[in-house]
Amino acid sequence: GVAVALLAMLVGRTMLSGPAFEARAEDKAAASKMSGDGTNDPRDPLPEGALVAGNGRVEPRGREVRVAANAAGRVAIVHVREGQRVKAGDVLVELETSAEAAALRSARAELDSARAELARTKEGLRPEEVASLEAQADAARARAELAARDADRAKQLLSQGAIAGEEADRAAREAEAADALRRSARAQADAAKSGSRSQDIAAARSRVQAASARAEEVSAQLERLRVLAPYDAEILQVKFRTSEFFDPRNGEPLLVLGDTSQLHVRMDVDERDVGKVRLGAAAFVTAEAFAGKRFRGKVIEIGRQMGRKNVRTDEPTERVDTRVLEVLVELESAKELVPGMRVTSYVEGGAGGMVVAGGR
Repeated sequence: GVAVALLAMLVGRTMLSGPAFEARAEDKAAASKMSGDGTNDPRDPLPEGALVAGNGRVEPRGREVRVAANAAGRVAIVHVREGQRVKAGDVLVELETSAEAAALRSARAELDSARAELARTKEGLRPEEVASLEAQADAARARAELAARDADRAKQLLSQGAIAGEEADRAAREAEAADALRRSARAQADAAKSGSRSQDIAAARSRVQAASARAEEVSAQLERLRVLAPYDAEILQVKFRTSEFFDPRNGEPLLVLGDTSQLHVRMDVDERDVGKVRLGAAAFVTAEAFAGKRFRGKVIEIGRQMGRKNVRTDEPTERVDTRVLEVLVELESAKELVPGMRVTSYVEGGAGGMVVAGGR
């Protein structure tokens, strides 16, 4: 019995010490990187020494700006492409403006007509001028009637589903503009017939003021359909293409731009390492796309409130419940980097070692 027991113990020790039960070197290394709860701790020392890791992302100075129009409409022209630099005030995108442009032409014509009417009212008109104004009024009436019929037809087609609502709306606006011209022409002809009186001059002056206000209103509406660059920047992303319909209520911008003349890295620093970071500390970042290259910079801003991670590594062992503090690093020269790129950022620590923030 004793011999059997000794034999069993020898066999067991041989099996446990065999290749199938020996821990691999990489398993030991992985185990050394595990925290107490079995997850990878990005703060573990890197080969260089007392370093810890977090997350970082490249962004333009002033962050990215989402640019949108103030009105809905179909995209007519996209004047820029991604990567293009623009100046403040440059036209970036124009939405469909045919109806608004027609309304503006109508409003300006009405204003010109009102001004001319005021001038004629003040000085009186010759018989041939009165006849001409009457003819103009008749022509304006004919155009208004035609536009009204077109609008009615468009309304019927819309009810049948034959055309889009935008086309019906455009026809209605054009009919309204034509009717405004008709009324203006009729008023001019009537004023010419009645002769010049003080009350006629006052009325003509009022029509000039009303027409001017209308022209300004339509001009403002037209400007809302033209999207301008708010400042000198680079186009980072074009979200809409020609003929696509844009609606600001959906929350999607027409394009995204940013000032890439100066790039920053926004880092997530673990709350346990906040005391090691100092304003003005030297820093450098590395990116997988540029192996072995360091992009140098310095800390220009340290956040004042802890929060959740801004950038994830997407690794299965990453802890997402870690609280972090945002630290902003200004890069000296980083033309190769692009906004949105994840990087690893090394910042000189104030309490020994360095603090590392990265997205690998």
